Amino acid sequence: MFTLTAAGLHDEYEGNYQAGMRKYRGKYVNVTGRVQTRYFPRSLELEDEIGLDGKDGYPWVYCSFDEDQVETAEALEMGDVVTFQCVGSDNWSHGPALKHCVLVTSREKSAGAK
Repeated sequence: MFTLTAAGLHDEYEGNYQAGMRKYRGKYVNVTGRVQTRYFPRSLELEDEIGLDGKDGYPWVYCSFDEDQVETAEALEMGDVVTFQCVGSDNWSHGPALKHCVLVTSREKSAGAK
């Protein structure tokens, strides 16, 4: 199992995304970061997803959820600091992607956070 931050995973993606994808594909990954984007479509063809950390509205790590985890994921707010346990995906074309994520810990954003 790997344990790292969303920023650390993004750095590996920036360095060599194919090597990063091979390293984490099918492996358990605990990733910690701040909720930056939330995407919960009502379509069965699209994945429910939270993006962690990032810049200019683009997350550094994409975390997708199975149906039985969606309600927990939907309760998270923008800015919450979370740790997910996931499995590395085999498609990193848009950034580090993790699937089958489960919430391990969460901490609400501080009152002064934006």
